[in-house]
Amino acid sequence: MCWRRSRGLPPRFTAALKHHEVENLHNFTFYKSVPQFYDDGLDEPNNILQFILEWKERQQRKEADSLDVLVIDTLHTASVSADENSAQDMGMVLKACRLANEQLGCAIILVHHTNKGGLQKEGAAHSVVLWIL
Repeated sequence: MCWRRSRGLPPRFTAALKHHEVENLHNFTFYKSVPQFYDDGLDEPNNILQFILEWKERQQRKEADSLDVLVIDTLHTASVSADENSAQDMGMVLKACRLANEQLGCAIILVHHTNKGGLQKEGAAHSVVLWIL
């Protein structure tokens, strides 16, 4: 499962599958909207709790298997109103990650881009920091 703002990633995967003669990636899904891992008290309609409940419902209906890995690309888009420099805000994000891990039984990979100088800056694709939980 992968979230990505870019519309270009799914076609890239399709091309790679064709190139490597892979017919299907079972249980691999792209979503256009990233669930929010930070609760600022505004009752986000697209939060991680909602995603967990919806995924479990899909499993009960036999529309999805259990998850092995949940990739969130990027941390910034999954914590829109959080301050990345605040230990308290990032603690809430990590708490939500642990909840998803416990409820879904999968690893969580948070992708965070940095700029060329290694400074944290969203959108710079020069290097990537992965937080794996």
